Amino acid sequence: MLKAQDFEYLKMEKKEEYLTSEGSFIACRSQDPYYVDLYSIGDFFVEVWYVNMEEAYSREGVGEMSLLTDIVTITQEKDINRYIELYENSRA
Repeated sequence: MLKAQDFEYLKMEKKEEYLTSEGSFIACRSQDPYYVDLYSIGDFFVEVWYVNMEEAYSREGVGEMSLLTDIVTITQEKDINRYIELYENSRA
């Protein structure tokens, strides 16, 4: 299992492969115009940033398609706290 620092230095394609095989989806949030999925991999977390192209272009005939923009290793507690706050607010 890779450590967070090792994962951070992988190329995007290798991050995608590793995330697909080892990652567990936890949550999703939006930050206009992006969607951000949170995954856990071993003992660290990763955010996958993407844009929903159908919403971005609002054209008829465009199927569900998204554009991956970044895969970010979460290194600060404040970044994971964002998800805790979203969860707590959704239960209120």
